[in-house]
Amino acid sequence: MPTSRRLSSSLIAVALIGVFALTACAPGTPTSPSETPSASETPSPTPTPTPAPTAPTMDELAITPDGMGTLVIGEAPSTEPGVQMLEEDPAACSDENTGFEAGVKPGDPEAIRWVPIDAYQPRGYAPWSADVHDGILMRIDLLDGSIPTDKGIRIGDPGTAALAAYPEAAVVDEWGTDVLVVPGEHGVLHIEIARDPGGDLAGYWADQVDKVVYIRAVDLHGGVFTVAASENIAGVCL
Repeated sequence: MPTSRRLSSSLIAVALIGVFALTACAPGTPTSPSETPSASETPSPTPTPTPAPTAPTMDELAITPDGMGTLVIGEAPSTEPGVQMLEEDPAACSDENTGFEAGVKPGDPEAIRWVPIDAYQPRGYAPWSADVHDGILMRIDLLDGSIPTDKGIRIGDPGTAALAAYPEAAVVDEWGTDVLVVPGEHGVLHIEIARDPGGDLAGYWADQVDKVVYIRAVDLHGGVFTVAASENIAGVCL
C-alpha cells in the first residue's frame, strides 16, 4: 500500500506539470511581457513650391493699374530669359528707322528705346508700347483692342462697359475725353472715353464718341492727362 500511494502521488504531479505546460503554450497566452507599440508619426506635408514667374503669351496679356505680365510700373524691366518682355533697342528712333533727317544715329541717346520683344510682335509690330526712364518702367500704352484690361475692357468698347467694370473709378473731364482713373499699388490705370468736344471741333471723334479710345498704365506721380489730339504715346520717337 505505501508503494501505491507513492505512485499515485507521482502520477498526479506529472499530470499537473503537463497541464501547466499546456496552459503556458496555449494560443493567446502571452509568453513574454507585451510590447507597447510606438505611436506612429504623422509625416509633415511637403510644401508646394511656388512656380517661378514667367512672361505671358500674347493671348494671356492683360493690363492692370500696376503693369502687365512681369512688367511692374516703377520697377526695372527684367531681362531674364523666360521673364523678359522688353528689350533695349539702340536704333529704335534712329533716322534709319524713322525716316527723319534729325542726325540721330544708332546708339545715340535719342535713338534708344525699350521695345516689346519679338514674341509680342506677331505681325511685325507690337500692339503696345512702353516708356522706360533711367532703367525704370514708367508707362505702358495699349495701341489697339488686342489686349484687355484685367476686367476685360478693350479699346473700342462702349464707355458704359468701362464704367460698369470700374464703378469705383474717378472720372476726370479732359479735353475731348473722360478719363477713368483706377489706382493700384504701383501705378494708375487710365481708360479714356471719347466725348464730343463741341464747338469748332464737333465731330472730332466721328463714330468713336462714347467709346474707349485709349488705355494705359502710368506711374503714381504721372498725374491725369489725355492723349487726344497729341502724340503723347509711350515709346514715340519725337
